[in-house]
Amino acid sequence: MSESAILDAVGYVLDSEIRPLLHFHGGDVRIAEISPGGQVRLEYIAACHGCNLQVVTHFVTVRERLLKIQGVTEVVTNGARISEAAQQRITTAYSTENP
Repeated sequence: MSESAILDAVGYVLDSEIRPLLHFHGGDVRIAEISPGGQVRLEYIAACHGCNLQVVTHFVTVRERLLKIQGVTEVVTNGARISEAAQQRITTAYSTENP
């Protein structure tokens, strides 16, 4: 998938699924960069910037939804880092494939 196609798909998911949730709390997110390898770098802004729950929002909601897009290999943001083990637990816990 081309970078422009990934950009369009990510933008659509952000606009239709993510931003309405963030706007409810006065926050927002923008696409800072999409690498040729499919890594999406986001920047949380407004009330999301510096929010204590940004890590939870990023890893449980935003990252999981964007990784479902073909061509997206990773979703990162400054200030939201957790261990690989924690990421795996989140992926397992919130996977729609698990009962």
